[in-house]
Amino acid sequence: MLKIVFKNTFYQILSKIFTAGGALFGTVLITRFLGAETFGEYSIVTAFVLSFYLLSDLGINAVTVKEFSQDETALRKNFSSILVFRVVLGLVFAGLCNLVLIFFPYSPIIKNAIRLGSILIFLQSIYSTCLIVFQSKLAYRYVVSISILASLISIALLIPVVFMHKSIFYVILAVVAGYSFHPITAVLLLRKYLRFDKRSIDIAYWKRVFVLSFPLGLALMLNTFMVQADKILLSVMSDAVSVGLYNLAYKIFDLILVIPTFFMNAMFPLMVKAKDDNGCKVNILLKKSLLILSLAAIFLTVFSFIFSRFLIPAIWGGEMVLSYIPFNILMAGAVFFFLSSPLTWVLVVKNRQGVLPFLYGFALLFNVILNIIFIPQYNYLASAVITVLTEFLVLAVLAVIVFLAEYRRMGRLLKIRRLR
Repeated sequence: MLKIVFKNTFYQILSKIFTAGGALFGTVLITRFLGAETFGEYSIVTAFVLSFYLLSDLGINAVTVKEFSQDETALRKNFSSILVFRVVLGLVFAGLCNLVLIFFPYSPIIKNAIRLGSILIFLQSIYSTCLIVFQSKLAYRYVVSISILASLISIALLIPVVFMHKSIFYVILAVVAGYSFHPITAVLLLRKYLRFDKRSIDIAYWKRVFVLSFPLGLALMLNTFMVQADKILLSVMSDAVSVGLYNLAYKIFDLILVIPTFFMNAMFPLMVKAKDDNGCKVNILLKKSLLILSLAAIFLTVFSFIFSRFLIPAIWGGEMVLSYIPFNILMAGAVFFFLSSPLTWVLVVKNRQGVLPFLYGFALLFNVILNIIFIPQYNYLASAVITVLTEFLVLAVLAVIVFLAEYRRMGRLLKIRRLR
């Protein structure tokens, strides 16, 4: 079982190397040829658009992966319907992105770039839906080829834009054109792997999935706001250069966070299949996950403390050297992020995701209030520290919830044994 997990985690990491590697190479081109201010504008655009893309998921992927992992027939019968549903949601949230944009005090060129970038919400909704099949079947090898092709095309389109010193609008145009190959390639590969059902609009099924996914979807919405709040507040309360410095730090940190994400993507279907009446098998997988991710977090934190001060300016240029400070602050709390991931997903496996919206709602409020208070005085350093404190709060509450659930489970088992 662990061999399957590590193999599929490796495929995901390999895919991310090309996807994130291409994106990071793009940031190198932007910072070195267009400067820190343009990179700051790019950071504002991507943070704004990414927020609405993450919201468009609504927890649907997690619910359908759980269903499709348990039932092959459901996968063949309902995937087409889910695909259309996600397309509709992608269009809705792309429109919502443009509507909310009206109320932000950005310059016209940044607003136009965000309008263009909102196309990605629709495109990535299609790609994300295709990933449901690859995840439920533990077939991440397909994702690697998609990532290689899309990354190469994105870089090929971005290089002439930065060499000609074009504005942020053309940078985003190159990004959108490159990322459009994600859904196109995924759908082509999926047609060889899965036969689409002709019944693609099933309102009753949409309602059922929405009801099942709503608690987790609401939690993911609040978590999205929590993660993106500091970037959005910085973009309004600080200058573009500060946004760029913090965004670069978070981009590198986000690349590291794919490890617990991908590990749990591979572990989640196995937890679903291992679920039994008393939860013993799931708890064994949870303990192994926590141990492995703890060791990984400690190793990466030590590595970043030693080398980030030299690597960041060497790769992204002297203008971005100060990014190593918020990056190391974030890395100091990496273990909190690594451990909260398996605790969150074990609650989903055990159908206890109803507590997550309350947790992330409180964490969001905590994060926003502290950012509003401290950003004017400490700028992006405050955002980095508050991000770590917020995740520690989330981890502590998750640990208590999981411990109490385990305590109640053990109490029920002892009661049953006494009755026998």
